[in-house]
Amino acid sequence: GTIARPPARVVLQAESSRLSLIASTGEKLTNCRPYVAWRYAGESNWHEDYAQKFASLRTREDRTSFDFEAGPLQIFLVAERQGTDTWNFSGKITNRGDRPLELARFHYLHGTVDKKYSLLNSEFGVLRRHGEHRPPERQFQEQFWASMGVRWPRLSEPIHDAPDWALSTDNGLLLAAWNEPGWIFGCVGPGTAWGEVGLETMPDAPSFFVGTLLDNILLDPGETRRLEQAIVRYGDLQDGYRYWAEQCVQNMTPKPRVPKSPMVGYCSWYQHGSKVTGEEIIKATKEFAEWPVTPGGRTIQIDDGFQKMPGDWSPNQRFASIWKDLPQMMKQTGSIPGIWLSP
Repeated sequence: GTIARPPARVVLQAESSRLSLIASTGEKLTNCRPYVAWRYAGESNWHEDYAQKFASLRTREDRTSFDFEAGPLQIFLVAERQGTDTWNFSGKITNRGDRPLELARFHYLHGTVDKKYSLLNSEFGVLRRHGEHRPPERQFQEQFWASMGVRWPRLSEPIHDAPDWALSTDNGLLLAAWNEPGWIFGCVGPGTAWGEVGLETMPDAPSFFVGTLLDNILLDPGETRRLEQAIVRYGDLQDGYRYWAEQCVQNMTPKPRVPKSPMVGYCSWYQHGSKVTGEEIIKATKEFAEWPVTPGGRTIQIDDGFQKMPGDWSPNQRFASIWKDLPQMMKQTGSIPGIWLSP
């Protein structure tokens, strides 16, 4: 068996315009500064501003608040301790100028980490390591969707146009080894913007960030926007994921309906990705019929790969002949028909 480790204590240090998070194990995030990318409405180039000096800094053991200016923006941030190993970051951003401006992104922390760390992309379970060359995210995403016949232009902005950034949506893990504690980052609400975690993969002193995407959001003079809250935690990776999910539930409105007993079943993505066929769904339906239905229910979920193309959700040639019969077939075996759609 394994020996449970006591939770690490994470200390936040703030001075001038730099933040550090230091775990009692000696691991640390250093040289961290808030960052924002913005431009006046109608401009083509983005301004990238880091906090040069906090206008005010109020700190005590369990709460630190600070604000700073970036061009016409005034940004107010709060870091609050949650237990021994976690800090919660929240804030708001205000346009103090007399002209409308556009936002691209905001980072609570943009700093440096040891190159021993890799980033776990939480969406696909992919580990991105130091030394791995990455294409610009905007180029990668546009080519990915084009390969499926979809034209989906993305916002041109500083991080997504730069090479060698490994990225993860809403949450991500920085880890040095699978069986060791690591840093857990995640946006937890209120759910009005995507979060993003990034790790630079090529430099000897790689940068990382945890922040929120503000894709072309317009901020009028005097207008204030509340930022997504984000957690930073050091410790066991599975416990970190669980804590992140619990915080998301607490911040969601309306509250999700959670069954008293968990639902079980089959999701095609984890077996076949987007290459799933109708025959494989029939096979899964029959095989799961041999198992008892749990109190929380059982589902057979058809994930990505059944559609003609994203945006045209009619069945492709792998599913066309059996599509209309699949829901009834699943019901007859005691399973709830499930399907994945991308809005």
